[in-house]
Amino acid sequence: IFLTGTNGKTSIAYGSHKLMVLNKFKSCYIGTLGFYINSKKIKNLKNTTPSFIENLILLSYAEKMKVNYAFIEASSIGYSEGRLGYLKYNYLLLTNLKSDHLDYHKNLKNYHQSKLNIINNHNKKNSKLFIQDKIDNKILDKIQNKFLLQDNFIKKHQINIIKINKYFEIVTKYKTYKIATFNDFVIKNTISIILLYFSILKKWPKNFSKKIYAKGRAEIVHEEKDFIIMVDYAHSADAFDNLLTSIPNHYKNKVVLYGCGGDRDITKRPKIAKTISKNSSLQIITDDNPRNENPTLIRDTLFRYSKNAINIANREKAIKYG
Repeated sequence: IFLTGTNGKTSIAYGSHKLMVLNKFKSCYIGTLGFYINSKKIKNLKNTTPSFIENLILLSYAEKMKVNYAFIEASSIGYSEGRLGYLKYNYLLLTNLKSDHLDYHKNLKNYHQSKLNIINNHNKKNSKLFIQDKIDNKILDKIQNKFLLQDNFIKKHQINIIKINKYFEIVTKYKTYKIATFNDFVIKNTISIILLYFSILKKWPKNFSKKIYAKGRAEIVHEEKDFIIMVDYAHSADAFDNLLTSIPNHYKNKVVLYGCGGDRDITKRPKIAKTISKNSSLQIITDDNPRNENPTLIRDTLFRYSKNAINIANREKAIKYG
């Protein structure tokens, strides 16, 4: 099962794997968080999508362990560098198509085309494709195999989404799944996880818990009456917008501590800074893995496009200040 798209790959791939394991099906996961077989992490991985040879070694090991389901994060760079080799999917879920990795792909058209190439060049006969978010019809026309939109899955199975305070309930004919979150995209990703489970196994998951959620994805790590600390791996303007606009209004002050990684798409830095500024009362700008770039220049760019920012280079000091 391939997972691809701009946002949500890791959450859905890891979550789908964990849901399988919770319901006693042997599963493995290959992606950003590493290589997992069932509930055990086997190793860390250098890239989201490992080299083709490493993919084969990992899948061969999983097969020896009698694993039946492999959830693989298929990145655009991984595809472009041939890391998927001749692997073909039975199922693929495309989360969304936003803007990312323009440092590598040079422009949005190339980036989107790499995603379409994963879909069109790695499909098995009778494979199934699912699409989470609404996508431009011009792009949909380029997809060669049949697909199911998540909205249509919700309508077909009469799934209701109910919000009660900071809890959401996903109500199906079979069971109600309760989730403690106030983030709409967490619900959207959860429905994708349930969609994959139902499509593969032809039944609804019996066991369900917060164990399916990867750490650092809209994760509330501390909570008091009117005060929360949340950790999230948002790395695009769109992801920050989704995260910050979903926080309830009774949290009057939103303090966002963030940075941008070096040797990555520099065009998204002003967009990220503007989006965070629009949705927060204070921004604490700090270093975030500058790689080969001058970290001061990265922070200066973010500071220039922010409205109420503090510049603290040392990440530990920035966190303590926040």
